[in-house]
Amino acid sequence: MSTTKADRPLPWRLVAVMCLCDGAHYYAMCSLFSYGGIMSADLGWVEDRDAAGFVAGLLGSAGMLGRTLTSPVWGLVPARCGYRMAVLPTLGSIAIGGLLFGLSTDFWAAMAVRTLLFGAGNGWVTMMAPLAAEVAGAERQTEVMGIVMGAGSFTQLFGPAVGGWTYRLWSAFPAAVPSFIGMAYALIAFCLCCFWVPSRLGICSTQYSAPEGEADGSPSKTGPDKRRAYKLLFVWPMPLIVFMRFLHGVQTMGLMDLVPLWAISSRPMGGLAISEREVGSFLARSAVWNILFFMVIMPRGSKQLGTRRFAMLASATAAACCAALPAMQHVAAANAVQMIGMAASISTGAMGAVCTNNAVPVARRSEVNGLVVIFETSGKVLGPACAAAIFARTLREWGRSGHSVVFFGLAGLHTLYFVAAACLPASVECALVRQGAVPEELPTPEVVGSAAGADTLDHDAEGRNVSKLPKQGTSATSRGNSIEDFGTVGQPLEVVEADRPVALDAYYGS
Repeated sequence: MSTTKADRPLPWRLVAVMCLCDGAHYYAMCSLFSYGGIMSADLGWVEDRDAAGFVAGLLGSAGMLGRTLTSPVWGLVPARCGYRMAVLPTLGSIAIGGLLFGLSTDFWAAMAVRTLLFGAGNGWVTMMAPLAAEVAGAERQTEVMGIVMGAGSFTQLFGPAVGGWTYRLWSAFPAAVPSFIGMAYALIAFCLCCFWVPSRLGICSTQYSAPEGEADGSPSKTGPDKRRAYKLLFVWPMPLIVFMRFLHGVQTMGLMDLVPLWAISSRPMGGLAISEREVGSFLARSAVWNILFFMVIMPRGSKQLGTRRFAMLASATAAACCAALPAMQHVAAANAVQMIGMAASISTGAMGAVCTNNAVPVARRSEVNGLVVIFETSGKVLGPACAAAIFARTLREWGRSGHSVVFFGLAGLHTLYFVAAACLPASVECALVRQGAVPEELPTPEVVGSAAGADTLDHDAEGRNVSKLPKQGTSATSRGNSIEDFGTVGQPLEVVEADRPVALDAYYGS
């Protein structure tokens, strides 16, 4: 009797490497947020801290801008070279970028490092979602993404805390110590990736454990999907999913960049007037909450409610927190509202990634994600730049009365995301297998009999009805999608989850 991937423990070494990669990525991108404005004033790039919003927004957006140039390439690399050969250059680029950014005192040099090394040379955002599905399959991809995003979002908020605590420890190069910590983080992930990630992981994603001829890489009966990846973006519901991921980029990165700028602004301007070290502690408390949210609440909530409903709940929660945050004048209250709203906003990205994985064929996930990331990253470029610039301008033009304008704008974007999630079709709740959708009414048996007695097999060992499997010489259809690849009677068929990669057999003890 075969065992499905859902019955197996997760391959902890691969999940651990993914957690470190996500952490290294987010540390490189986000550790700047707690000291970016202060650094701009210290190095003479702006006149004072209240005017630092525009420059801090540019620094925060530079990496995302570089990513838009290369994300389609990063989507192609795993399918052709494997995930290990895609992840290693990414981590190397992050490590070199940490070294050079820490030694940068010129504004344009700092922008170049963040654009080229943290952006163009960093393909992690493109690879993370399809890699989660590759490692755990469609049924458990949200669980793996929850674990990885728990580690990543902890770093996403604890990284700025470390940045605030270690900023200016070396007076000649004030950003050196926090940047060198990020470099060490990336090098650790690089070494473990060399040892723990199979070299062919991702290359074999179109091969399945199926009868005669398919496990050796020969084409399936229906043949591969020959459409170019960009054409899949026009197949419903992908246009709506792309729009949602663009919104996620704008609203989440905008909020992440805005909160520290608001927190360090003066009391007369409506801020909290806290120091960079206090901003670090503020964000560190949020990071602890994120571990609980992403490792426990998000996986269980999305399993109970479904991807669409959880996305709607998360976006509504984030919208309410954005609207309430500028009214908070006590640090403790502001911290509580910020941590709930930030976690909810980040989780909308996970739901969008799951919808993308489920809406496209398994073998095209990395390519399609490479294209979708262009739009999501464009949002992440616009988010910090626009939020910081508008925040600085409204403070300058309107003073205290203008400090809440950007927060209300972000609340409106989260509300728009809520509407888009409500319009998603039910098909995003389950994954496509090869070129057809897994029929909802077709149960997955543990064992399907061979020639002898197969015609009379109506139930499997757990009592599930398998009588709808196609008979010999015929094919069954569901909603117009061929399911011939489930096999015919007379051929022994080991039924496993369709997107289990052969390269992971060793991790599951096969």
